[in-house]
Amino acid sequence: MGCFCIGLFATWVKYHCIFGTLTLMRWVNEMMGYGAFWRQGPYEFDSNATDAQLLIGDDDLIAYVNGIMEEEEVKKKLHKSEEDWRNGLLS
Repeated sequence: MGCFCIGLFATWVKYHCIFGTLTLMRWVNEMMGYGAFWRQGPYEFDSNATDAQLLIGDDDLIAYVNGIMEEEEVKKKLHKSEEDWRNGLLS
């Protein structure tokens, strides 16, 4: 049995790995038809959290993957989080 995967190398643009992953997840979600992408119910035996909550962990980012939140809103949120993180390192 082999390993099957897809490798994407975005060498022509400045790539933001979290946003890129969320965008790929959103695209697959759209292609599958919203609702079929996520497993229903709890994801792990010892947790009541869904797979989206465990994998992404943020309601706004989950909303983006589900086609509810717009790209610009998510970009602003991610950039603000990065700025806050950098400022925390410098203080």
